[in-house]
Amino acid sequence: MSYAETHPYNSEPMPSGVRLLIVGTAPPPRFSNPKCEGVRVHKLDFKFFYGSGHNNMWLWLNEIAAGQGRALPNDDASAHEYGEAARAFLRQNGLWIKDVLQTYRRKAGRDCSSSDDDIVRLLPGECTNFVEVLVQHPSIEALAFTSHRASEWSLMAMGQPVRSSAYRRVGRNDRAMDRTLPFDRIEVGGREIKLFLLPSPSGRAISHSEAITIYRTILF
Repeated sequence: MSYAETHPYNSEPMPSGVRLLIVGTAPPPRFSNPKCEGVRVHKLDFKFFYGSGHNNMWLWLNEIAAGQGRALPNDDASAHEYGEAARAFLRQNGLWIKDVLQTYRRKAGRDCSSSDDDIVRLLPGECTNFVEVLVQHPSIEALAFTSHRASEWSLMAMGQPVRSSAYRRVGRNDRAMDRTLPFDRIEVGGREIKLFLLPSPSGRAISHSEAITIYRTILF
């Protein structure tokens, strides 16, 4: 049986005043599975959400931060320094990150694969309870998913049906869709929550400049 991973960062307290929550799936297994330490390690890795040096998330966010006149530390910074700066940047902008997977296993023989396709089929109880998160944090106005899979699993765990054809089209990277607009809205705790689908920071389906524009528009 494959190793049971526990998300290493989901337990971090969420700051007050978060207005938008970025939702992903889970970090690469080298961050949460001792058997995979050293697999695809990158010199820019740091211990936080999207802390893989192979991932574009903080490359894109740092470019946006630089445009705000408060760039994050350069590549010479220590992993700890960069992680603390990343957390501060999110807090300053009313953002936070929380992944949908809490406990999970990879498919047999794929323990060190970072692909979502290699994660064993989930049960709702293994996922983050975003209904509870939204009730506890009434300042949150929107969820922005970093992949179709993250949105699918999150809505499943929330007991929300996939209601709109727009959701399915945007989930398949339909270029005709305006990615800066919500693909759906749901009601939680008596308030409306907008749902967005961000370009995947681990994929190459969109250009750097397009990704920056969409992230800036949705997140800021």
